[in-house]
Amino acid sequence: MYDAVPYAAFLVPGLVMMSCCRMLRHSSSSLVQSKMTVTSYFVLLPPLAYWEFFAAYVLAASCGGWWWRGVLLVTLPFVEIEFRHPLWIIAFAFSASAVLARSG
Repeated sequence: MYDAVPYAAFLVPGLVMMSCCRMLRHSSSSLVQSKMTVTSYFVLLPPLAYWEFFAAYVLAASCGGWWWRGVLLVTLPFVEIEFRHPLWIIAFAFSASAVLARSG
Protein backbone atom coordinates (compact mmCIF):
# COMPACT_ATOMS: atom_id res chain seq x y z
CA MET A 1 0.00 0.00 0.00
CA TYR A 2 2.82 2.38 0.87
CA ASP A 3 6.05 2.26 -1.09
CA ALA A 4 8.12 3.48 1.86
CA VAL A 5 7.06 0.64 4.20
CA PRO A 6 7.51 -2.97 3.08
CA TYR A 7 4.62 -5.33 3.76
CA ALA A 8 6.62 -7.50 6.17
CA ALA A 9 7.71 -4.47 8.20
CA PHE A 10 4.04 -3.50 8.42
CA LEU A 11 2.93 -7.02 9.38
CA VAL A 12 5.47 -7.90 12.08
CA PRO A 13 4.49 -5.23 14.68
CA GLY A 14 0.88 -6.42 14.45
CA LEU A 15 1.93 -10.02 15.01
CA VAL A 16 4.05 -8.97 17.96
CA MET A 17 1.17 -7.07 19.58
CA MET A 18 -1.21 -9.97 18.93
CA SER A 19 1.14 -12.31 20.75
CA CYS A 20 1.51 -9.74 23.53
CA CYS A 21 -2.22 -9.34 23.97
CA ARG A 22 -3.13 -13.01 23.83
CA MET A 23 -2.67 -13.26 27.58
CA LEU A 24 -6.17 -11.89 27.97
CA ARG A 25 -7.39 -15.40 28.55
CA HIS A 26 -4.63 -16.33 31.03
CA SER A 27 -6.01 -14.68 34.15
CA SER A 28 -9.65 -15.43 33.37
CA SER A 29 -9.01 -19.05 32.45
CA SER A 30 -7.05 -19.70 35.63
CA LEU A 31 -9.90 -18.26 37.72
CA VAL A 32 -12.54 -20.25 35.85
CA GLN A 33 -10.49 -23.44 36.04
CA SER A 34 -10.01 -23.07 39.79
CA LYS A 35 -13.76 -22.54 40.14
CA MET A 36 -14.57 -25.63 38.06
CA THR A 37 -12.13 -27.86 39.95
CA VAL A 38 -13.40 -26.51 43.28
CA THR A 39 -9.97 -25.29 44.32
CA SER A 40 -10.85 -21.62 44.44
CA TYR A 41 -11.05 -21.72 48.23
CA PHE A 42 -7.26 -22.21 48.31
CA VAL A 43 -6.97 -18.69 46.94
CA LEU A 44 -8.98 -17.38 49.89
CA LEU A 45 -6.90 -19.13 52.58
CA PRO A 46 -3.80 -16.90 52.70
CA PRO A 47 -4.20 -13.62 54.57
CA LEU A 48 -3.91 -11.35 51.53
CA ALA A 49 -5.85 -8.25 50.64
CA TYR A 50 -8.04 -8.08 47.54
CA TRP A 51 -5.64 -5.73 45.79
CA GLU A 52 -2.82 -8.23 46.35
CA PHE A 53 -4.82 -10.97 44.63
CA PHE A 54 -5.65 -8.59 41.82
CA ALA A 55 -2.03 -7.47 41.45
CA ALA A 56 -0.80 -11.07 41.46
CA TYR A 57 -3.19 -12.19 38.71
CA VAL A 58 -2.53 -9.13 36.56
CA LEU A 59 1.24 -9.35 36.99
CA ALA A 60 1.27 -13.06 36.22
CA ALA A 61 -0.79 -12.58 33.07
CA SER A 62 1.25 -9.54 32.02
CA CYS A 63 4.54 -11.35 32.43
CA GLY A 64 3.13 -14.30 30.56
CA GLY A 65 2.24 -11.92 27.77
CA TRP A 66 5.90 -11.24 27.11
CA TRP A 67 5.99 -14.10 24.60
CA TRP A 68 6.13 -11.39 21.99
CA ARG A 69 9.89 -11.35 22.48
CA GLY A 70 10.10 -14.76 20.84
CA VAL A 71 7.95 -13.65 17.92
CA LEU A 72 10.13 -10.58 17.49
CA LEU A 73 13.38 -12.56 17.69
CA VAL A 74 12.16 -15.05 15.10
CA THR A 75 11.04 -12.38 12.63
CA LEU A 76 13.96 -9.95 13.00
CA PRO A 77 16.35 -11.81 10.66
CA PHE A 78 13.76 -11.67 7.87
CA VAL A 79 12.45 -8.12 8.25
CA GLU A 80 14.27 -4.82 8.50
CA ILE A 81 12.54 -2.85 11.26
CA GLU A 82 13.73 0.43 12.72
CA PHE A 83 13.25 0.89 16.47
CA ARG A 84 13.15 4.62 17.13
CA HIS A 85 11.83 4.62 20.71
CA PRO A 86 12.48 1.23 22.36
CA LEU A 87 11.43 2.36 25.85
CA TRP A 88 8.04 3.44 24.55
CA ILE A 89 7.68 0.08 22.81
CA ILE A 90 8.29 -1.75 26.09
CA ALA A 91 5.98 0.60 28.02
CA PHE A 92 3.11 0.17 25.57
CA ALA A 93 3.60 -3.59 25.37
CA PHE A 94 3.48 -3.92 29.16
CA SER A 95 0.51 -1.55 29.42
CA ALA A 96 -1.46 -3.41 26.76
CA SER A 97 -0.82 -6.81 28.33
CA ALA A 98 -1.67 -5.46 31.82
CA VAL A 99 -4.93 -3.89 30.66
CA LEU A 100 -5.99 -7.01 28.77
CA ALA A 101 -4.95 -9.25 31.67
CA ARG A 102 -7.07 -7.10 33.97
CA SER A 103 -10.11 -7.22 31.75
CA GLY A 104 -10.09 -11.01 31.61
